[in-house]
Amino acid sequence: MRKFISLVIIGMFISSFLSTSFAYALEVDEEDFIYTIKKGDSLAKLAKKFLHDPMLWPKLWLYDGNTYIRNPNYICPGRKLVIPSSEPIMVKREVLKKKEELIIKLEEEVKNLRASLDTLKDVKEALIREKEEEIARLQNEVRELQREVAERDKLIEQKETIIKTQIDEIGREIREVKEETIELKKEKGYYQFLAFGIGCAAVALNLNRK
Repeated sequence: MRKFISLVIIGMFISSFLSTSFAYALEVDEEDFIYTIKKGDSLAKLAKKFLHDPMLWPKLWLYDGNTYIRNPNYICPGRKLVIPSSEPIMVKREVLKKKEELIIKLEEEVKNLRASLDTLKDVKEALIREKEEEIARLQNEVRELQREVAERDKLIEQKETIIKTQIDEIGREIREVKEETIELKKEKGYYQFLAFGIGCAAVALNLNRK
C-alpha cells in the first residue's frame, strides 16, 4: 500500500513537472531572452536592467513565461526568468509617454536657451552700439581738442613773432637813444668849452679896457 501511494505521488510530481515544462515551453517566444536568476536579484532590479524602470517589475512577474513565480518578493536563484523580446504594449505606451514628456521638457529647455541666447545677443549688440557711440564721441572730442591745440599753437607762434618784432624794435630804439645821448654829450662838452672860451675872452676884454 505504501509502495502504491509512493508511486502515485511520484507520478503526480512527474505529471505536474511535465505539464509545467510543457506550458513553459509553449508560453515562451523564440525571440524572448532567457535570464538565469542570480543571488541578490529581484524583479525590481531586473525590471530596471531590462525594462529601464524598476517600477515595471509587475510586467516581468505577469509575463506568460514567468507564471511559475508565486511570490514576486522572492525569486529563486538558478531558475529561469523570461525577458520579453519586445516590451508589452502597456510598457511601450508608458515608455512612449515618458519619452514624449521628456521631449516636451527638452524642447522647452531649448526654447528657453534660445530665448536666453537671443537676450544675450541683444544685450551684446546694445553694448557694442553703446561702445561704438562712445568711441565716436571720444574721437570727435579728440579731433576738437587737436583743432584747439593747433589754433593755440598758431596763436602762440604769432604772439611770439609779434613779441620778437617788438623786442627788436625796442632794441633798435634803445640803440638810437644811446647814440643820441652820446651825441648830446658831445654837443654839451663842445658848448661848455665854447662858453668857457667866451667867458675867458670877456674877462680879457674887460681887463684891457681898464
